[in-house]
Amino acid sequence: YPTVSRRYHEQKEKGLLPHMKKRLLSVLLTVVMVLSLFPTAAFAVTVDNTYQPGTYTASAPGRDDAPVSVTLTLEQQDDKVVISDLQADGSTQTPRFWEIVEQSELFDNIKKANGTDGVDVVSGATQSSKAVLAAVEQALAQATSTLSGSGTASDPYRIENAAQLAAFAASVDGGSTYADEYVVLGASIDLSDIDSWNPIGTEDGVTAVFQGTFDGRGYSIRDLTINETVTAGDSYHGLFSVLGSSAVIKNLNLANVDIRVENTSGKAYAGAVAGATNKTATSAHSVIGTRIDVCSATGSVSAITSGDALVYAGGMIGFGQIGTAITNCWTDVNVSAVANNSGKNSMAGGIIGNSGNYTVVANCATFSNVYAAAPAATNYGGLAGGLVGMMAGKQYNSYATGDITIANGGLAKDHHWVGALDGQ
Repeated sequence: YPTVSRRYHEQKEKGLLPHMKKRLLSVLLTVVMVLSLFPTAAFAVTVDNTYQPGTYTASAPGRDDAPVSVTLTLEQQDDKVVISDLQADGSTQTPRFWEIVEQSELFDNIKKANGTDGVDVVSGATQSSKAVLAAVEQALAQATSTLSGSGTASDPYRIENAAQLAAFAASVDGGSTYADEYVVLGASIDLSDIDSWNPIGTEDGVTAVFQGTFDGRGYSIRDLTINETVTAGDSYHGLFSVLGSSAVIKNLNLANVDIRVENTSGKAYAGAVAGATNKTATSAHSVIGTRIDVCSATGSVSAITSGDALVYAGGMIGFGQIGTAITNCWTDVNVSAVANNSGKNSMAGGIIGNSGNYTVVANCATFSNVYAAAPAATNYGGLAGGLVGMMAGKQYNSYATGDITIANGGLAKDHHWVGALDGQ
């Protein structure tokens, strides 16, 4: 802190040291607070056969936070995947420090180690060489479906790319609930190459669901697409299928989702974050269950049933069960729920399609257009609300600005509801 030190001595000479001490303490405390917000340190890695051959690029902040970029190539050589080439661009760095990096054995050492594990920074160019190592690790994270971390709060499982997110979904499908464990995003993820996303957790909503903490850390998951026709049983679709009663989803942005689900047999539940949540025990109504906090969603969510079954669609959640809390969230999602049968309701909301008792929606906003229809219904109809289609819980400090529409074909009598905040 050369500037702080210089000012300290100037103030000392002027006899203003007591005030300077207070200012210096304030500055140092501020620095500590700011540093505490930075991401955790990079993790050492070694390339193995779980890495996919290809060319990957990434960057990391070096001296004065100026970025250092690397481009590395992975090749399959005999029975092993290796780093075959490594290039780095340090043109943003102080020339004399970057020259030290280039003249060192840093790049050769990374190639020899086939990663960064055991590779030291370069003496005399610490910040620039740290940036090289961090950028290499970020590039390598793009090449593997294996998650780093141990799942603890201080060392969470880390998801860096679409392959890792898909592998995580498959692990939950296989029975790993991640209860009491932590998962974070380490980068924004583009899912545009996946034709129809496999929700995290089984789509029946029963066999396997996520029960841990998923922290997006402010990153986005973009272009999630689901286009499915279900012919047997109830179905749950979203980034997650169903969220368990201990699940926490926070600091996550879902951009340009496109979810279209038709169920020809059972109930259909659809939402950008999840089709539904699990309820807490009915005897524990004072207990918060699933929590969704500081999340956003844009795009479209559509759910249709053509059998004799209910349908739920929401900008965040299709059906929020007892104890669900959605706070500090917003959506801009075109939401549609259609029941093409003669005896069931359709429910659609900008945040939740239908909420169970003791759910909470607080400090939320929705700009979503919402549509609910039961065109063949005789005794049932559509329920559409800016926030919630059918609300059995509480709303606090929330608002909705989108268009709300019901369309029941004139057959349902006194069984259709529409409201700016909730349909019923």
